[in-house]
Amino acid sequence: VNIPLLRYLFMKFIAENLKVSNKEPSTPRSVVTEPSTPRFESLDPSLLEEEFHFAIDTLKENGFFVQSLDDSRLENEADSVGFSRDDERSVVYSMMLKQDRKEIHNEILHWFEKVNTASFDSHEAGLLGYHALLSEDFLKAFAYFEFSIKAALESCNVSAAESFIQQCYEMMENGDAELQMSKQGSLIVNKIKIFLYWGQCFILKRDWDEAYNVL
Repeated sequence: VNIPLLRYLFMKFIAENLKVSNKEPSTPRSVVTEPSTPRFESLDPSLLEEEFHFAIDTLKENGFFVQSLDDSRLENEADSVGFSRDDERSVVYSMMLKQDRKEIHNEILHWFEKVNTASFDSHEAGLLGYHALLSEDFLKAFAYFEFSIKAALESCNVSAAESFIQQCYEMMENGDAELQMSKQGSLIVNKIKIFLYWGQCFILKRDWDEAYNVL
């Protein structure tokens, strides 16, 4: 995970939590209340920035995060960290509420789309599709996966194309995805596209029988 993305998520969700915590409960006019204490939203942004870096450094010092350079767009190695153990990452993720996971994936998608103003490659489109899928924006997920499918087929990378095709196929088995696509009027067209892409994979593999069955 790159540090700029973590910073964005930190600031975003801290701000959202502060909005909730700053809502004063309604009190009868006859009740005299004490002056309200200063709220966190009045803090200097630089203090929140300092708190963010302190949290990252603490996680590193305790072996929870390790330095990594897994994002080719990052020039500085210090801008990327990762979980030291995959099982720790899985535990943290599984402990999150489904709605929280959905919101985080949606914000990650939003951040990548905002910073990635230039053209993206098949891998990046697949990553965006993954976050769109888990944020339940199925229309956007299909669009990104389809981009990756086309790019993989053009480069004759059949295994990558089949992986993205399978993602789309499984996604369209989801009732919510079907509903979103039906409302847009793209469900039938998208299902036809998937079988056409599958047919192209079989043709590239010279598997004529399977290509005939699919097409």
